[in-house]
Parts: sequence; C-alpha cells; structure tokens
Amino acid sequence: MVRVKVAVDTDLVQDVLTISVPPASLVRDLVGQIHERYHLWHSFTIHEFELRSPTGELVGEPDLEVSKLVGKSTPQEVFKVTETEGSRAKREAQRLLEEEERRKREEEARIREEKRRARIAELTKIGKCWTLENNSAHIDVPLDADGLVARNKGSLDQWCTIHTLAPIPARGQFYCAVKILKLPETTNTWRICFGAVPIGFKVNAERRWVGSQKSWAYIAGTGGKCFDSGKSVDYGDKYVEGDTVGLFLDFDKSTIEFYKNGVSQGVAFENLNGPVHPAISLTAKDCEVVLVEDMPPAMVKIMAKFREVEDTRRLRWERITSANAYNTLKGQLIERKDNAWDAQFSTSKDQAIYYPDDNLQQAVNEGSGDKWRTCRSIVSYSSGVAFIEITITNDAKTTNSWKFCVGIVPSAFQCNSQRAWVGAQDSWAYIAGTGGKANNSGQSSPYGDQFGQGDKIGILVDFEAKTVEFFKNGISQGIAFRNVEGSVHAAVSMTGTGSAVTIRQGDEQLVGVYQKEAREREVALAKVIKDFANVWDETKLSSDLAIDNQGLRVRNLGSKDKWRACGGLLSYQSGRRYFEVFIEECPSSSNNWKICVGIIPKGFDFSHQKLWIGAQSSWGYIAGTGGKGFDSGRSTNYGSKFGKGDRIGVLMDFDNLTLEFFKNGVSQGIAFTQLKGPVFPAVSLTAKNSSVVLDASVELLPENVERLFLYR
Repeated sequence: MVRVKVAVDTDLVQDVLTISVPPASLVRDLVGQIHERYHLWHSFTIHEFELRSPTGELVGEPDLEVSKLVGKSTPQEVFKVTETEGSRAKREAQRLLEEEERRKREEEARIREEKRRARIAELTKIGKCWTLENNSAHIDVPLDADGLVARNKGSLDQWCTIHTLAPIPARGQFYCAVKILKLPETTNTWRICFGAVPIGFKVNAERRWVGSQKSWAYIAGTGGKCFDSGKSVDYGDKYVEGDTVGLFLDFDKSTIEFYKNGVSQGVAFENLNGPVHPAISLTAKDCEVVLVEDMPPAMVKIMAKFREVEDTRRLRWERITSANAYNTLKGQLIERKDNAWDAQFSTSKDQAIYYPDDNLQQAVNEGSGDKWRTCRSIVSYSSGVAFIEITITNDAKTTNSWKFCVGIVPSAFQCNSQRAWVGAQDSWAYIAGTGGKANNSGQSSPYGDQFGQGDKIGILVDFEAKTVEFFKNGISQGIAFRNVEGSVHAAVSMTGTGSAVTIRQGDEQLVGVYQKEAREREVALAKVIKDFANVWDETKLSSDLAIDNQGLRVRNLGSKDKWRACGGLLSYQSGRRYFEVFIEECPSSSNNWKICVGIIPKGFDFSHQKLWIGAQSSWGYIAGTGGKGFDSGRSTNYGSKFGKGDRIGVLMDFDNLTLEFFKNGVSQGIAFTQLKGPVFPAVSLTAKNSSVVLDASVELLPENVERLFLYR
C-alpha cells in the first residue's frame, strides 16, 4: 500500500488526511478517495477536488499511477488538495438557487401571515369568536371557521381551556351557547366544563379548568356545577356529543343559569360579578365545540336588547376616538386652558375604561379583573408650571392594595405594556392605598397621606425646578420628585371595577394659596417640634374626647365606657424613635382594658367601631391586663398592668422592625416584631374623665439617647 499525506484547503474547511491506496491506483482513484473521506467527516459540500504537488503545481494526469507520483517526493512532503473552479461555480449556483427558494418560502410565509393577521383583525373587530392567539398549545381555533370552532389537538386528557375573545360587560343580561360537535372518550370523568371566567383567568395555570380561579362551570360528565373548586356539586343533567349548552348571565340579579338543548337547568350561581368571558375546558383529544346562535325564544329579546346597547356604545366609541373628535376637543381644551381624558390612548389596550360624559372629563373602570388600566390627559405639559386636579369620584373594591396611582406619565408611556401603572415606565405617581410614591418602580416609597373616595388630588409640576408636588384636598404632601423633564401628561391608573375619576385643569391662583398654607403649616410644625417634639392631633380624634394643654393632654368627656381614640400629629418611620405617655387619670370602667397606649398606621379610622389601639392594624399595650394586641380584640400576655401615675414608654426600632414598651423606665420586653412605618403615637380611653399626657420630647434627653440608642 502507498500512503499519501494530503492537506485539504477549501473556502469552507482546512484538514489534513492520510490516504492508503494500492500501488497501481491512479491519481483519479486517489482524488476519489479524498473526496469520499472528506464528505465522511465534513458536511460542507464540495463537488470536485484537484490534486497539487507539495510545491503547488497542478497534477493534471488523472491516469498517472500514484506510486510514481509519490516516488518523486519525500515521505515528509504533503500534497495539496483544493476545490476546482467548476466546483466553486456549481456550489455558488446551488447557493443562489437555495437562497431564491428560501426567499420564496419566506415571502409565501409572510403573505400567509399577513392574511392570517388580517383575518384575525377582521374577526377581532367582530369579537364573536374564541381567542385567536396565545391559547393553550393543545387548542386549535381554525380561522376558516370564523374562530367559532375550538378543538383539543391532544392534551393527554389534561384540561385545556379557551374563552371568548370579547369580554361580556357587567351590565344587563347576556346569553350564548356552544354545541358539542365531538366528544371522544377520556379518562377525565368531568369531560367538559362550560361557563364563565373572570378577566384575569390564566388558561395555562396549574388549576386551569373552568370552575377554578373564581370561575363558574357546568360539568358535562356529572351534570354538576362548581365555583372556584375541584368538587362537582349536584345541579342539572349531563350533556354529551350533539347537545347544545347555553349560558345565561344576569348581571342585574348577579345570577348564572345554564341551559341544555333549550331547557333551563335552573339558577346555578348567585354571585356573578363581572365582566367575564364565556369559556370552555376540554380534556379528550379531538373533542370539538362550536359557538352557535341557537337560543331559547325567551333569550331572543334579551340578546336583541344587549346588541342594541352594545351597538350604541360602539358607535359612541368610534365617535370619541376619531381623529377629528380628538383634534377638535384638544383645540377647545387648549383655548379654555382645561384638560380631558384621551379616549384613543386607553383603547389601544382595551375598552375597560369608559368615558360617560361628552367632555371626556370622567373615566370609569368598567372591569379589568383587578388589573391596572390607565387613562391619560389629552393636553400635555413641557414647560413653565402646570397644575392639574384629579378627583376620586368612586373608590371601588379591589384586591390591589394600591387602588389608584395618580401622577404624570411621559408621552412615550404605553398603556398596553405589562408594566402599565402610573409610577412605571419612567412615570411619577402618588399612590392611594399606601400614601406612598413611585418613579419607574413597582415599589411604594413613604411619602404622604392615603387617599380615596371624594378626595381631590392636585398635581403641581414645575419644569424649571424639575419638581412634582402633590396636594390632597389642598394640603401639600411635600415635594415628591425632583427629576421631571420632557413632555408629560396627567394620568391615573386604577384596578377596581367601578372605580372612577375626573380631571380638570387646576386654578393656578390656588397654587399660591396652597403653597402659602403649606408654608404656614411648616412653620407651625417646626414650632411643635421645637417646643414639644409631638402633640395630639385634632384631626385624629374620636367623638367625646377633648385636647388641651397646648395639644399635650387628651381627656374623655364621657363615652359611656365605649372606646374613643386619639392620634399624634407627627409620624415616625425610620431609625430608633421614642415617646412617652403619662397616665394622668385612670378612673374605673366597665371595660377591664381601661386604656390602650401604642401606635397606629396612617389608615386608622377614628369613626370606626373598633377604636381600641390594637385594632385596625395598630399596636397596643393594655392597661387593665398588662397584655398586648395587634389587629385583634384579644389581649395576649405581655407585661405589667399600668394605671394612674404610670409613665408608658414606646420604643420603635424601624431597622429591626421591633416595638418595645416601658413602664416607668423598665422595659416590658419586645412586644412586636413586624413594625412598619409610618406610624403615629396613639391612645384609647373608655372611662369618663380618664386622661393622658403625651411627652415626645423625652427622646431628646441625652440620657435617653444614650440609654436607648436613639437616632432618626
């Protein structure tokens, strides 16, 4: 055998091969073996090689014996193998052909996608179909069936859920139906769940059947029903392939009623709240359902009324979101120095926010599943001083503790982003539920008072100073931000269904009045801090109590042994802070707790039924039992009882989140370990003529600073 060492050098690969061939083999045989060996190891196609001598000369004799070729060289020399020009040309032609075929495929795919998008847009505008995108991977919704058919492609008998594209608004009455086209066998005995889901329903969650996640269902395999559960409760008839199942939503009565083949199964639920989506969950592979117009005679009139109302609203939406209406209203607003909500802006997300008045100055959240929805002003601001007032006309119930975010957003703010609250996306917010503030964040930082229904929130933007200052009912909450720039709009984010706000351009003359009042309050507060460190607050005072002695004493005038409460003027929220309460009088009372001393959060309601310190998320130390309480009506064992003549100290450590009480200078131990500011000094009294004196200046005494390690 003759061994030949060759170096393969192409545009794509460089390699060194050692080829063994019989002595009588020809050069063409050697090149053939090189070609075969090359493609054994490399995927890049080479159509033809040419052999060159170690010095680079082309070996142009294909019939030359390899032994004679190698005999002219030394064993250390390496022959060279390169790609022929013909091979390069053929490869380039093949590349161009493949590129053209790829381009054609991409163009065909683009055209198909454009047609698909156009069809989706067409069906979306109609809205009477299943969701067309972002569905479960196991759900197929053919566009050629107008989005009305839903089929389980194969989910291994696991639930796959789909709901209608358009939500049903929480008003009036509505009816829809599905026909079970195919229902193969499945190991899941429920087979199908049909009903209604809230807007926030997650179709890919672990618990994803209709009937879970606060949704309502009628179950095929059992004839039962379920709400927010995995348990079937007796209800109606089972339904099978070929049956038509109807869903009747009565928002006026908060009821849900199901029908089978036009026959009512009775009222299933009486806790309907919306808006909701009709929805269905399937388990069996190839299970197929279709939305149908089939309805009992009684529902025809109901749906005619529903469509009439919705058509009227649709026409109004088209009018108020038209470019002509927008430009006309904007011109009018600029001329009269006013502002209104931009209906075009919020509808780029959906129609959850509705604008009931022709001036577009009121915005109502008609249902967003407790998700943020944002409205912004038409007129923007970018220079000078701007003052806008937002009134909370309805503070609806919501699971989101922030409730509302009032502030300003840059012109680039996107309401269809996942972070769509005022305070995100480089915007600036004052938060209703916490009293905090946020700038480009999902975290509330301490700032001002909480606000809610009936409150008027002023937004003062000074572009020269780059500041934003918020006012609550004319009272400044202080400078919130010092980094404002660019063009901004007034904006509000809200979550609760029924939440409503109004907007108006604020009277610039009021700004001066507000700021003057703020300066006067600052002077008064500075005097309080200098003279007493803190005092009782007349605005944090229950009935039957009176404050005197320059704000230091609070006395019960006679509450028939009912709890009455009082809070301090200034809050504490950082460092290690301390104040004392002197028990001046502690008469007998039918309430064995007698007095509670402690601290309260901002949201403590002084007209509430639960007015003892220790209720309403406050922290208390109880005179008559020596116990403690937090957000409770129960006394938990803690320290010594206290009464007339005793001095109760309250030590707040915001770094370690602890609260500790002292009786006449003696620690009673750590009482609580979940302290969260801001908080205010507070006391609750029951007996007539009971009285206490607040002494907050004791934290300034050097001996207390050293003994208690106090700092701000």
